[in-house]
Amino acid sequence: MTTQILLREMTQEYDYLHLFGVSLPLDEKSLQLAYRQLAKQVHPDRFAGTPEQPLAEAALRHLNRALDTLKDEQLCGRYLAARTDLMAQYAQPTTGIMLPVDPLGEDGQAQLRQIQNAKRAQEMAQKAEKLDKQGKIDEAMREYQEAIRLDAASAVYHSSLALLMRKKGWEAYAQAEFRKALGLNPSDQTALQNFHPLGSDSPSPGGMISRLKTLFKSPESKQRLGDILVDKGFIDDKKLQQALKHHKSEKQPLGQVLLKLNYIRPEQLGEALIAQSQATS
Repeated sequence: MTTQILLREMTQEYDYLHLFGVSLPLDEKSLQLAYRQLAKQVHPDRFAGTPEQPLAEAALRHLNRALDTLKDEQLCGRYLAARTDLMAQYAQPTTGIMLPVDPLGEDGQAQLRQIQNAKRAQEMAQKAEKLDKQGKIDEAMREYQEAIRLDAASAVYHSSLALLMRKKGWEAYAQAEFRKALGLNPSDQTALQNFHPLGSDSPSPGGMISRLKTLFKSPESKQRLGDILVDKGFIDDKKLQQALKHHKSEKQPLGQVLLKLNYIRPEQLGEALIAQSQATS
């Protein structure tokens, strides 16, 4: 590893414990010793007049900031608490950097809010499940709606809300939520089984996949499912024709046949169905 890479990685490492090679509980003497050794290695005077000098200056500033943070009791407490939550997001670093974001910086704080919101949303989803079992559908729906507000990227909350909307008889709203779920996670099993893009008010008993045969043949469809899969590069014409033979002989929906033959993945089927729903809406 070159000196430039080492200096650059040092300035990008926000796990100060890893940076100094120390552990908790912090020992001031060990911390100071580690700082002096690193500061000596990266001191800009060693790189005067070289391309590495600006990187060395940045590395030394980073070391000074790290030391100041760990030496300040209140600041260190805030840093360590934030570090604990963030480290779980970077449990398996792809480089030598353990924590590439400053826990006390703007990006780090934004990530912490996302983590906290996701935890709160999970708690609300668990509460919603209990309310659903008690038959309190309206209360459960409100919990899922709040969970979605806090963690809008979670497909499972949209699917769960959709199932409750179906219990209320609100099929159109339910289909909108299933569609959102597939947009976030095309392999969401609940949405795959229940979403139907034909605009009908009620799903078929077998779920969305069981409707693919009808959907594929529908003269009202602007684009057939097989054509969409080919256009997206998920399958080629040869595989489509082979799947169609199975589709006709086995009397199974085309999507189910394609999955059975391992020609496509569930998320690819979901993506194609979303595209088809947009074309037929």
